[in-house]
Amino acid sequence: VPPVEPGVVKLRFMSIAGQHMLLIVENGYGQALSYRARMTRGGQTRPTDVCIVLPINRSYEHWPHTIDRIELSAFALVPWNEGEAPTCE
Repeated sequence: VPPVEPGVVKLRFMSIAGQHMLLIVENGYGQALSYRARMTRGGQTRPTDVCIVLPINRSYEHWPHTIDRIELSAFALVPWNEGEAPTCE
């Protein structure tokens, strides 16, 4: 796996065998990255829990079903101290 690129946020959203969905968020900054997500499935849109992405790291969000659409918003860099557990909302 290539290292996380400094100073860049990268997003990848993909289907796994047409049955699951995976969102990969790469945070190339020295602070944690928070964001919000809403997913649309079967014509219904609702918020979904996501976890902050630790500095210079990746986060993997997995859903055990297909998703028609995902909306990501409210990206923000937030303070984080070494050793703290990631928070999920």
